[in-house]
Amino acid sequence: MNHLLERNSGTLKAFNIPFMGLKKDVHHFQYIIDSNFFQEFENSPIEEGVLEVDLEFNKKHNFFELNFQIEGKIRTQCDRCSDDFYMAIDFEEEAIVQMQNAENTSDEKELDILTIPNDSTAINVAHLIYEITVLSLPIRKNCSEDSVDGKKCNPKVLKILNRNNQSKEEETTDPRWEALLKFKNNHKNNNNN
Repeated sequence: MNHLLERNSGTLKAFNIPFMGLKKDVHHFQYIIDSNFFQEFENSPIEEGVLEVDLEFNKKHNFFELNFQIEGKIRTQCDRCSDDFYMAIDFEEEAIVQMQNAENTSDEKELDILTIPNDSTAINVAHLIYEITVLSLPIRKNCSEDSVDGKKCNPKVLKILNRNNQSKEEETTDPRWEALLKFKNNHKNNNNN
């Protein structure tokens, strides 16, 4: 199923853009995204957030250039202490959507160009906004570094993590290496005499 096709019902219907009546020109659309938006997507890594989306929709002859500017904040989990925190989101992303006849599509689709059927009259940009937002998240999230409200990592969890790291370091000293180091030092001392 093509996620760009027009939605006729549900919350995501608000993200339909009926392009048939639009002139070949640049058009602007604005959306406010909240937690209800993210709940529409199964197994979403984002459950809560408030984002503003500015979409510059450039209609050409048989394709569209979409420029998304997305900013706001989302609630996420710290990878270090596992506490929830709000993280700022601010990025820009572009997409190209091309209209094609079914018989003109080839197996070698370009990765950067999305396609919709030639007989489409509207597209729905909700899934694009969702994918762009999720893919913009950093691989590593740290509340001490990324929090919008100055939240720091949970000190109790950090204390436990530090204690566990110290005990692991102590365990990694293998007594056989100590014996070899003594042997090596004795050998050096005997050769120097």
